[in-house]
Amino acid sequence: SSGINAEYGGSKSHLWEGGVRTAAFMYSANHEIMPNRGSTACYVHSTDWYSSIVAVSGGWSTYKNVTGLDMPADLDSIDQSSHLLFGNSTCPRTQIMLHIDPVMRVAGYLKNQYKLLIGDQDDMVSCQEAIYYPLNISSINLDIIQLFDIVSDPNETTDISDEHPDIVEDLKLDVIKYLSHQNPLQCQMPTVDGAYPNDEVPYYVPFDFSDHEPDVTFVI
Repeated sequence: SSGINAEYGGSKSHLWEGGVRTAAFMYSANHEIMPNRGSTACYVHSTDWYSSIVAVSGGWSTYKNVTGLDMPADLDSIDQSSHLLFGNSTCPRTQIMLHIDPVMRVAGYLKNQYKLLIGDQDDMVSCQEAIYYPLNISSINLDIIQLFDIVSDPNETTDISDEHPDIVEDLKLDVIKYLSHQNPLQCQMPTVDGAYPNDEVPYYVPFDFSDHEPDVTFVI
């Protein structure tokens, strides 16, 4: 289902606000657990639930005692518990890399009150099977740039990129830096004996290609 997130533009699979802005809630009848009752306009990424739940459950020391594992060194999940549960007025997260799509050559990035959209957001290019799409500077169409102030203009009606070239450049450099350490996208994973999903594990898990190089074509 594509869904419509009125009154925002776009829908599921789009980088317009209608495709990325969703509602969520937390509830507890215990006011000691959740003393703050209200709403927030701060950015909360889905990955942030991980660190937030760990914090509410006793923190990383408890996590290590139970699992024997340390907090991952490269964890990009941000603990939002003090903000969501106790009403800390400071927004813990100030930026979100929404998506980089090397097939459509588009990207979306949020930083502070601004949102940078790169490429033709309404392009209908389809991913081709058995093709690698490297994530690099060629993966996005930098000829098409839009900038929106989603605090004052959440419906993204006014492109302000010409008025704020310095902000565009700042956000664009963040996107390019992010591209420098990403793995290629492949639309259809190769069939490998013992790969997931299967009857025992009916879901996808990360696949290591180091011992199995699939017969694919790179798109540059």
